[in-house]
Amino acid sequence: VDIDDHNMGVSYALSHQSAIYQIDFRQEGKPVWLSVNSRGGEIKADGKGNVWFAANSLFRYDTTNSGIHTYSIGGSQPMMLTVDSLGTIWVLLQDGDLYTYDRLNDTFRHQHLQHKTKIIEAVSGGKLLAATYDNEVLLLDCISINGKQIFDTRDKKEIQCLQESSQNELWIRTASGHYLSSNG
Repeated sequence: VDIDDHNMGVSYALSHQSAIYQIDFRQEGKPVWLSVNSRGGEIKADGKGNVWFAANSLFRYDTTNSGIHTYSIGGSQPMMLTVDSLGTIWVLLQDGDLYTYDRLNDTFRHQHLQHKTKIIEAVSGGKLLAATYDNEVLLLDCISINGKQIFDTRDKKEIQCLQESSQNELWIRTASGHYLSSNG
């Protein structure tokens, strides 16, 4: 189906659960805008010519050809995105499942962790911080997916934010305060 009434080059194909969009942004002398229903989602550039949007689905805007690609992953909506120091895209779903992007096959692979995850943050050295629903923080190796627990809120206060400083310090914010660990 072509809805090209305004010479915008917009086409789509429907299925029973989703749609495939191809939008041509090449219009000489006119500003171009794209609106994505993000409901508080995230936007991350991957350094390889793509901008990723976590919304009701996962979207990839390819800046090299102005194309939008839509991905359905698992059985839940994307909640967080991060790009590790090796250039891998990590996507955390609302159900706590974690996926990585396979550039070669343009698909996502489920990463099996023992604990459901609620926050992810890429840090230096090819590592990833992951806060679990058990209020632990894991430091994961991005290649082997092996990791170690570096923090546990003994009072079971909710972990709210993870951040690495420029000195390789790992900051953890909980409902009861801020904590500091080293990336070692």
